[in-house]
Amino acid sequence: MEKSYSAFTSQSKAVGVLFHSASNSTAPRLYRSVCLPIWRSFPVCCSSGCYERYASTTALVARAEAATGLHRNGLEIFRDAGAGDETLLRVLDAWLDDVAAGLRGLAHIFNPSLILIGGGVSAQKTLLMDPLRAKVLSGIMPRFSEHLRIEPAALGNDAGLLGALKFFLDSPS
Repeated sequence: MEKSYSAFTSQSKAVGVLFHSASNSTAPRLYRSVCLPIWRSFPVCCSSGCYERYASTTALVARAEAATGLHRNGLEIFRDAGAGDETLLRVLDAWLDDVAAGLRGLAHIFNPSLILIGGGVSAQKTLLMDPLRAKVLSGIMPRFSEHLRIEPAALGNDAGLLGALKFFLDSPS
């Protein structure tokens, strides 16, 4: 007989997959799921509430361009913010609020022990990883934060490429 779990156990079943929480005592809380403010329109995707619209590097680039009038890529934004550009520091802080909001929602849904941040900007410790970690951990329920680590992905921007290569190499001819 299949075992079922209520919303108040340490495990939840969704789409035939059993999720175990990191703390083994608190089930995912869907009422604490992703909530993002819909405050501006950036041409990232078609849905105004889409997480990518607010929390992607593309969204950061659009915000920085709107605030400064200059087009920069993500690495240039972090470089200039690191050099003390106050406007870009404010843009980064607001962008990190949205990134953190999504991660807090996912933490409340899945209660993971580890969240990996990938992409080219994930190597930015002082301006990205440290403040993002603080924003996420300070905004989630204590039981969810006690086992949660937020780290940069070891493969950074190459993770997708290497994953595609592995898929290709593992696929039958």
